[in-house]
Amino acid sequence: MAHDISAGGIKKRAEKMRSNWSTRDRKIRQWYDILTLKDELAQDGMESVAGNDPRTGFNLAKHLMTSSIVAHKVPIDTLEKDQISSTSELELFLTKRWEAEEKRYRSMGRQSLKGEVIADMLATGWYTVFSMVTADKIWTENWSPIEVYPEFGREGLIEGVHIYSMSPAEANRKAALMGWEVKRAFTHNTALYDHWGFDNDGDTVNGIVLGTELVKPLVKDAALSKLHRLPLFISPIGGLPNRGSISSWSGGSGSNSA
Repeated sequence: MAHDISAGGIKKRAEKMRSNWSTRDRKIRQWYDILTLKDELAQDGMESVAGNDPRTGFNLAKHLMTSSIVAHKVPIDTLEKDQISSTSELELFLTKRWEAEEKRYRSMGRQSLKGEVIADMLATGWYTVFSMVTADKIWTENWSPIEVYPEFGREGLIEGVHIYSMSPAEANRKAALMGWEVKRAFTHNTALYDHWGFDNDGDTVNGIVLGTELVKPLVKDAALSKLHRLPLFISPIGGLPNRGSISSWSGGSGSNSA
């Protein structure tokens, strides 16, 4: 990743990645208009009707998918006999972790984690999930696909940026919680640029720009570098199986009509 690692450089790269997905983002907004039953034919003095088929179909699909039970099973085909007995403990741990994330989401005034991921897949044709493990914490976040801009290589995800806006209170609180040094308190809505990628050594790096300030310079993540991957799970779930060799594909990925 031979990019400028200054605050301006990270923002410029992030905006370039966002522009690569402008067609996708436009389609996502159009699909949301369909699901919210926006009446495109409404005119003064004229009568029009917006059918509710798209929304009822969405609601039914979401219900069927969220009501299904997620069964955590550890494959035992390659395990020794003395190892198999421990798999039940791992499966129980995974179940408890999932339940803990569901409770955490509801305590923040959000839908369930599973509900959000499924709703995004149905509404946008994408899933974008961040999952991280540190020495004292395990957590997962569902990110809105329209705020996440990936770069894929032949071997999978090689770069990703999460761009979203925060209120002044939220930005100031986040800076305090994370221990970020900022020149002055924020008084207006502020954009955060969370960039993940690989450096020239092939190691995983992360840098964050809040507003115009580089609050976290690009640094190596030792644990993720050993895994040779990013903590992001991003993929379209629909569209044609083209990766760019036929035509530009970024705008149509995830589209049922691409």
